[in-house]
Amino acid sequence: MNKIRVVVKNPGHDCEELDIEPTLEVFRSIVEGSIETCPCVGLTSFGGIMAYCNEVGKLIGLPKNFIIADRISRVYDIIVGAVVFFRNQGEEKISLTRHDIARIRNYVDVRSI
Repeated sequence: MNKIRVVVKNPGHDCEELDIEPTLEVFRSIVEGSIETCPCVGLTSFGGIMAYCNEVGKLIGLPKNFIIADRISRVYDIIVGAVVFFRNQGEEKISLTRHDIARIRNYVDVRSI
C-alpha cells in the first residue's frame, strides 16, 4: 500500500507532517481510539480536505487541542486529542498538497488552545 502525506495536530504541539499508510488501524493509532470525522468549519468543506479525531475524546477526558469557530469568532466546538488531516478523493484517501498543508497550519495556528 502506498503511503500518503498527512498533517497531525496533537494538543499543545505544532502541526507535524507524516507519511502514513492510509489504513483504519493507522488512523485509529494516531487518534488513540475510534475515529470520527472532525468538523473543521471553513477547512474541511473546501476541496476534499478531511480530518479525523477520537470519537469519544471528550468523554474520556482527552486534552483540548483547538476550537472550531466561524468567521466572526462564534465558537461551535472544542476539538480534543490528536487530529489527523488528509485529502479525500471519492473513497480513496490521498496525500495533502503543499497548499493544503499551509491552509491547515494557518487554520490550526489561530485556533489552538
